[in-house]
Amino acid sequence: MVKLLNLLFLCGAQLLAEIPSTHAQGLVGQGSGVAGARFGQGSGSRSGLGRGCCCFEEPEPEPEDPVECNPQCPSAHAKIFQCNGRKYKQFCGIHVATPTLREFDVPSYQACFDSCVQEPLCHALDFMNNHCWLKTEGVDPPPKPMPSDQDISIIFL
Repeated sequence: MVKLLNLLFLCGAQLLAEIPSTHAQGLVGQGSGVAGARFGQGSGSRSGLGRGCCCFEEPEPEPEDPVECNPQCPSAHAKIFQCNGRKYKQFCGIHVATPTLREFDVPSYQACFDSCVQEPLCHALDFMNNHCWLKTEGVDPPPKPMPSDQDISIIFL
């Protein structure tokens, strides 16, 4: 709260320094604009501050570091996760029996996941034994159980 008041005071002082003193005294008396907001009068709305004021500019968010998306089976079965801006549901020991966009060998589940994220038509994936199937659609729940927890499937929500 103190920091906010200090910022308001600084912005008000900055703006008042640019206004002739007789005009600034009139603003204080009228209770409008920045001077009125600083002294507890007027609306104090953001729209009255103008572009030159530093007080309400939001800092740009720093880009998030990529998160490794590797929840472990079987504990991750049927749970929803969010990773690198995508929300998905993971299944263990379940095969997504929907049309395959393409399939290929990969070194890891993470590589399969990243391939699906980068492919606009990929809405689900299967990963088993370092092989990745990118799927054009997902069905929840996937209809085809597998006898092993080696099959990891996800459906993007």
